[in-house]
Amino acid sequence: MTMHIYENQSVQVQLSNASSKQQEEARECLLQIIGAVQMFARQGLPLRGHEGCEGNFEQLLKYKSDDDLSLNKWLTSGRKDLCTSGIVQNEILTLASNTIIRDIVEIISSLPHLQEI
Repeated sequence: MTMHIYENQSVQVQLSNASSKQQEEARECLLQIIGAVQMFARQGLPLRGHEGCEGNFEQLLKYKSDDDLSLNKWLTSGRKDLCTSGIVQNEILTLASNTIIRDIVEIISSLPHLQEI
């Protein structure tokens, strides 16, 4: 027996839809966080401020969250530190730099006169 509630959908379908929506919102928030880290890295600007002070990164996320309810909800929930900590910022920077290095190596490897080096 399947229970049907709200719009003739089973509870299982409703839970699955809610979970998918939460995952999509989390993905979008993470992409905004990654984008903010990349922007500061491209500009050569610091992400974090002095002890106890909010840095550029937190200020930008606060500014962006004023217009984005999903980001605001994400940042004001207990999940903020999961994706905005200094450790995560460093991990994002490391992954981005590794991608850039791989791209450079690939370009150099494709040049015929440098393949022998």
